[in-house]
Amino acid sequence: MTTEQRPVLGPVLRAQSIGAVAVREISQSVSGRITAVFDRSVYVDLGSQWICIGDATVGNGPVNLLLEPTPYSGVFADLVVDQSVRVCAGAVHLGNRPLVIETPAKIWSPPLAPCWTNESLMRGLDALNAISRGRVPRQGLGVFLYGHGAELSDTREAHVCALPVFELERWLLNQLVDKRCVEGVPESAQQLIGLGPGLTPSGDDFLGGVLIALSLVHRQDIAALLYADICPHLVTRTGPISRTHLVAASAGQGLETLHLAINSVIEGNVEMIPTRVHHIERIGSSSGWDALAGACVVLRACLVQPAGLHKNPWGSN
Repeated sequence: MTTEQRPVLGPVLRAQSIGAVAVREISQSVSGRITAVFDRSVYVDLGSQWICIGDATVGNGPVNLLLEPTPYSGVFADLVVDQSVRVCAGAVHLGNRPLVIETPAKIWSPPLAPCWTNESLMRGLDALNAISRGRVPRQGLGVFLYGHGAELSDTREAHVCALPVFELERWLLNQLVDKRCVEGVPESAQQLIGLGPGLTPSGDDFLGGVLIALSLVHRQDIAALLYADICPHLVTRTGPISRTHLVAASAGQGLETLHLAINSVIEGNVEMIPTRVHHIERIGSSSGWDALAGACVVLRACLVQPAGLHKNPWGSN
């Protein structure tokens, strides 16, 4: 066969890491479709789960498959929404002109939460408040890093969210203090779903931060109550990409950048918090701040927990 007669194939790329949620979806032969295409990533629907395939700048996360560096430029440029996706024989085939991604890769899982005390958490929250002053974007819900954020912002999002955030924080406090508490999730929390523009609205990112932080402080039981309350409303109130990330957050998993930032606050690591905040700033227009603010609602409520609840069950005493 001459060179002219050979079929034209797309490049073969290798995955360098894959999230724990995504790896379950590509561990079997399955077909799907491309659902969103961006410069650095694509989302694909594999039937029961969406996953994100992107370059290393996208960052590790539960639904992310990250590619090794490649000499090819614009590897996603020829892909369009609704083109086919096939997963078979350890490879993901994207589009009509196949872009083949070989998938043996390191499986990423979120870093474990550190041990903490009231003192370490208070130190971390104080440092975060000081470092973030003047850096939180005006838009979004990042102002709720400081408690009553609506007082610091004149945006629609902040004022609409003031009551839901206050009532959610009060509910979290009651749940954290008394495990026998049977109070239901405040109905106003549903107002946060889909609130704000973008593929992952600020309200969704905020709720995701709440869910992840609850897992990091080993209160998955409270996270389960909250997610069970908001889950029935996700299909009608927000988009599929945001739902994908909220499902992962309900299992305590989010972007590595967010986990590291929350962990640094929990353990009061004032030396690392500035670096973690710098990386948070790079997540979307306000998504990183929105999620971190949601986490801080949980962490502030945790300050009243009995000291015995602060230990990491997998760490040393």
